[in-house]
Amino acid sequence: MRYWLVLHPDVSRPIGGVKQMHRLCECILRAGREATVIQEAADFHPGWFVSDVPTISHDDWLRRRDRGDFDPRKDVVIAPETYLSVLSDYAQDLPVVLFNQNGSYSFGLADSGQYWKPAAVLNRYQHASIVHVLCVSLSDRALLVNGFGLEDNRVSCIRNGLETEECRPNGSKSLKMAVMPRKNPRDVAVVQALLRQQPWMKKWSLVDIQSRPHAEVIKLLQGCALFLSFGHPEGFGLPVAEAMACGCAVIGYSGLGGRELFQLGHQYGTAVEVAFGDWLGFVTAAERLDQQLNADAQAFALKLLAASKQVRRMYSMEKMQDSVVTALSRIEARVDAFQSRATGRV
Repeated sequence: MRYWLVLHPDVSRPIGGVKQMHRLCECILRAGREATVIQEAADFHPGWFVSDVPTISHDDWLRRRDRGDFDPRKDVVIAPETYLSVLSDYAQDLPVVLFNQNGSYSFGLADSGQYWKPAAVLNRYQHASIVHVLCVSLSDRALLVNGFGLEDNRVSCIRNGLETEECRPNGSKSLKMAVMPRKNPRDVAVVQALLRQQPWMKKWSLVDIQSRPHAEVIKLLQGCALFLSFGHPEGFGLPVAEAMACGCAVIGYSGLGGRELFQLGHQYGTAVEVAFGDWLGFVTAAERLDQQLNADAQAFALKLLAASKQVRRMYSMEKMQDSVVTALSRIEARVDAFQSRATGRV
């Protein structure tokens, strides 16, 4: 089987979904299949993480498609959920797998003015050419199965893998709060202003980790005691997972997709989910954390280490590989069934 992963236009700024598309490609290759990322330019690399997967330019891929180089019995297109409206023209008669990394984007990107009629989207997801749907969180899997009405065996949840050798506690923590203001910057600004009004906040500092190379982000997280999460909506919440793996407490929005991470952290007393728009919730949760550190910093540090260990165990690259192998077996069974119906075979 050959898998063609759609990832264009080329974007250099850090976006977790871009990195995870590369990681998916790597897992497919390790599973003994062919896999290639389709980009605007074949030699493009985002530059902020390490990856060396095979690539092809969009124009070259279209030329190969148009001259009949692809076989629907062995070639599969994997495309983001945001490509739903163009997939029939893009893939033509090739089977399609939707990689839905954020269920909230299934109906278009509201910030860009792109919006699709919900009924049309639900109908399109049922089309026979979409042989499988991948997602990255339990929340989105529930949405696709229980909301969209997709068959249970037609949806696979890929476990997002972390680079656990890098994403781990390393040394002592400082009284620093890491912030990534890429999403919901107004909320970030308001919460930062509210925090700076608090007397107990004088011994803390805020650290902006946006637009930095991945290795630098991890190093900064390893030195911070707390990560403030402003991502909403989220398909999974990769920054939250990486922060927890690096030994940070987490306060903020789960974005729905990251709820499983907050629930995990809650079991150790190291994560507090805040309702979207609850700015005061950030402040009160952070103050309680400060009080816990003042009361017994060593005991809280042990909780952070235990939560980190569990996150790194559950979201390792090995777990991701296993989940991809399971998904591939489902995809390939459905590709065979799809071709059997198309050719009249029983």
